[in-house]
Amino acid sequence: LQGDVSVANDLKIFSGNELNLGNNTITVAGFSEILGVLDFDNEGVFDANAAFDATGGTVQFTGAGGILKLGGATVTSLGAVFTEGTGTVDYDYAGGQTVKLRTYYNLRMKESGTKITPNSGATGTITVSNDLTIDAGVTLDIANGNDNLTVQGDYDNNGSFTGTDQTVTFSGSSSSGETVSPINDATVDLIVDKSDANGGVTFESGTCSFDNVTVTDGYLDIGANTFTADELITISAAGTLKIPNGGTFNADGQLTTSGTIDFTGTGSEGDLICSNTSANTFGTMDAAAGTVTFDGSGSQAIPAETFFNLKNSNTNGLTMSGNATVEGELNFNVASDITTGANTLTIGTGGSIANAAADRHINVDNTSGYLGKTFGSASAFTFPVGNGTILRPIRLTTSAGSTTFKLRYDDNRYASGAVGSSGHFSGGHISGYDGSNADVTKGYYYDIQRTSGSANASLYVSWTSADDYGTGGNVYNADLNGISWGTWTGSQWNVVASTASGSINTGNITTDAAVSDFSNFYFTLGSTDGENNLPIDLLSFSGVCVNNQTQLEFVVASQVNNEYFTIERSKNIFEWEVLGFVNGGGTTNEEVTYSFTDISPTSGDNYYRLTQTDIDGTTKSFSPIVVACESRVDDYKIYPNPTNTTATIEFNLEYYQGNNIQLNIKDLNGSNKKSIPVELSRGYNQFTIDMKELPKGFYIIEFTGTKNHIPEKKIVKI
Repeated sequence: LQGDVSVANDLKIFSGNELNLGNNTITVAGFSEILGVLDFDNEGVFDANAAFDATGGTVQFTGAGGILKLGGATVTSLGAVFTEGTGTVDYDYAGGQTVKLRTYYNLRMKESGTKITPNSGATGTITVSNDLTIDAGVTLDIANGNDNLTVQGDYDNNGSFTGTDQTVTFSGSSSSGETVSPINDATVDLIVDKSDANGGVTFESGTCSFDNVTVTDGYLDIGANTFTADELITISAAGTLKIPNGGTFNADGQLTTSGTIDFTGTGSEGDLICSNTSANTFGTMDAAAGTVTFDGSGSQAIPAETFFNLKNSNTNGLTMSGNATVEGELNFNVASDITTGANTLTIGTGGSIANAAADRHINVDNTSGYLGKTFGSASAFTFPVGNGTILRPIRLTTSAGSTTFKLRYDDNRYASGAVGSSGHFSGGHISGYDGSNADVTKGYYYDIQRTSGSANASLYVSWTSADDYGTGGNVYNADLNGISWGTWTGSQWNVVASTASGSINTGNITTDAAVSDFSNFYFTLGSTDGENNLPIDLLSFSGVCVNNQTQLEFVVASQVNNEYFTIERSKNIFEWEVLGFVNGGGTTNEEVTYSFTDISPTSGDNYYRLTQTDIDGTTKSFSPIVVACESRVDDYKIYPNPTNTTATIEFNLEYYQGNNIQLNIKDLNGSNKKSIPVELSRGYNQFTIDMKELPKGFYIIEFTGTKNHIPEKKIVKI
């Protein structure tokens, strides 16, 4: 061409002939048939406004650029030979078109309508060696032809993309990172495979969802978005998953990493949520930032790993499959334990533990399992350890220097209760033994080891019941005068000078000086008082749930000046409510059986405590028991889910739930976004919630103020 040309009807390039465009534009209103060679030898434009067919011909981009515009409904062939060079192909018909399975340099979907891949019965691939663009009002559908998509440059989608059950691959040798528009299709597989060490893709703002996600080489940067992968997430040795500030990666599938997980920020920036109950691995993970959350529907394992923040949102609890470290915050976000097994969970120098309680703590019931803490200077740290049912925290305050302690609580008496003469519990006893060191039913001790450094540490515990640490002992009118810390010397228990405050029911005790000798590990509380009888001899305290009511029974072998019993109930062992009273039997040596019925227990675990009061007002509380009483919630449905406007909730209940009930809509961080007063009746319940004003994302539906527990449900706003 020597200049721009317009063809009012058809254009045909015969076999053996070649048309070179140069820097010119040729516009064809009719049929374009290429039997010879169409050569984009510079920056020329071929604008085909009707059918285009290069069957048997050649289309080649040999210059710096060039644009082939395919504006007709029918594109039969791009040639027996198609050389993409650095050219651009536009599918710019105002309607549906079929996109040929070729390797393009730049590929653009323009005008309007749905651009589909050919339904040939076999899987093919559209490869774009540079940039792919989808304009507003246009849909690219690769699922129609069961085809895959590979992009080696930027992916800019201002329209729509449909790739049901197909694979989108971002590859290429570029050393600069490419940008990617959001892809929100949970059936699409994502592959990132960049051959340059600095290559990768960064997703632009928007919610993203995939089926399988694989990072073979290069990096996947999810941006400040919510990014979900339903199936396998594989980060190979040369791959990196980047989670920046504001970014959340929902690993609903199993996460397998031999590469790198990089929280691209500092502190608590970036969230990785692991929901799969299979073993998740984290490769080389950034331990200076980010939060890893476990929220699976079954028990999950914490592997041998160093985390920054670690959050337990799994109501079934977490177990440890190796030694792990938390450098930031360990957060007990729900009522479940972390069970160490034979492993050690260490809290780093700047680390802390949040929200520990009786129903959520470190379960060290394995004799080789520990909770550790590295102290960077003189400071105090409370170890929330227990046996999975009870919490028995202990606080260590170090003197100075970088030192690591690890400890465990053992809810059994130590093998020996031997005490020495004066200065060694003289005539007294330690936990698990009476004054004659005869067998009793219960005891406890702490295994405390200094594993590095040389700092000394003082020991402190506090209690809200005489049964917590046995401060009531066997003494009828017990007080704290004889209570002291004790340490095992290897052959007997020695007194550690201590000061107790408060009472046997609410008090605390600390060593007078920092302990320097941790060579024999074991510590417990003891009493220098002698042996006396308890005010009552309680043989048993038990309960059973029958027809959604708890029937309690306790048996007393003998009583001394017993005026009455108090029955209390708790959901967490710390906050108690009085349910009622039972008259005592005064003084008698006869065995007496008492009963009490809780007519409205809460759904789930209910803790019950028995307290006996003497005629002179002296009280004694006994160890609580737990009774599970579940109410039934049938046919629980939320639909539509996902929703972008409203959703309907329906279920059947066994019982009327009372007044002042709230339906709360919370985000995944636990923040309440909306509250709605509702009334829940016995039988069928149905109501609608309006979510139009809420941002897109994942939410939790919860009910508060109910008589019985109603499970939480997830809902997605799109």
